[in-house]
Amino acid sequence: MVGPTDGTWHFELTRDPERPVEPRPTVEDLFVVYLGAPVEEEQVEKLLAAGGTRVTAHNPYWEEYGVTVADPDGYQLVLCSRTWGH
Repeated sequence: MVGPTDGTWHFELTRDPERPVEPRPTVEDLFVVYLGAPVEEEQVEKLLAAGGTRVTAHNPYWEEYGVTVADPDGYQLVLCSRTWGH
């Protein structure tokens, strides 16, 4: 779960290992974070240390403007160097 400490929102990923939901993630199930700055290798290393795997994005746009990391369940996070308006 992530979000500001005193914020009115949060982002939470959940799963129930006893009752998994199908279908499994697809190559287009992405969580994209627009950084507005180059992706720092330290950010990627932290994701890898937490169990992520760097993967090649299905869409070449994300390869050009970001880094894609799959979590242990196969869902993909894209760290994008662009800002939302571009």
